[in-house]
Amino acid sequence: MPISEFILGLVRALAWPLTVFLIALIFRHEMRGILKRLSRVKYGDWEAHFEKDLERAERNASLIQIPDNRTLEVTEPTEYERMIRLTEISPCAALMEAWKGIELAVSRVIQTEGIDVKHKIIGTPEVHELVRRGLLPKDMLLVYSDLKQLRNRTAHRAADEMDQTAARRYIELASIFIAKLNEISNMSMPSP
Repeated sequence: MPISEFILGLVRALAWPLTVFLIALIFRHEMRGILKRLSRVKYGDWEAHFEKDLERAERNASLIQIPDNRTLEVTEPTEYERMIRLTEISPCAALMEAWKGIELAVSRVIQTEGIDVKHKIIGTPEVHELVRRGLLPKDMLLVYSDLKQLRNRTAHRAADEMDQTAARRYIELASIFIAKLNEISNMSMPSP
């Protein structure tokens, strides 16, 4: 096979892949914006429904009643502001920090109520127990499950796949959840 035929075959084989790569490279910023607006992305067996699940979590959280005299702010304002600022640097890290706040709040309520924990990791069974005891409305379990599922999806995604706005929305939902848990903790604590 002469060298000219080899080069011609190579050019034919690489023409389409190279063209697609160049177009993707030229329009990468526009494509990133379009991809952020997608509510569902599928690659092989991996699917992301983050936007849809976030909307479901927001609907479930809207069912939670918080007294008017309480603020929705869960942590010290500086902590909340830190999480919001963190979304500008790393939306994934901000979301993970918000989840950590949920875990700490659940742990506080469990300790305050004297609930026996059978394992080291506090999670869904303990939230179920709080609902069973009538300390949390049933809707809180739905919100907890939604937030946990979103956290788990985020933990297994590339850091640049999370958008700032979605992370801020997650932080707001986590704040509502933690405020409700703090309310329970404060009611359970004996007065000095």
